[in-house]
Amino acid sequence: APLPMEFFRQEYWSGLPFPTPGDLPNPGIEPASLASPTLAGGFFTTSTT
Repeated sequence: APLPMEFFRQEYWSGLPFPTPGDLPNPGIEPASLASPTLAGGFFTTSTT
């Protein structure tokens, strides 16, 4: 089952060399796509289908 967005975002950001989500326009979406298209694509595909 897909993880809640808050959990995913918290876990993901804790290991990324990015600024805090508040410093970005679309936290959890744009940064995730830039950092790991495969992971982001797989997560969003799984959570939306």
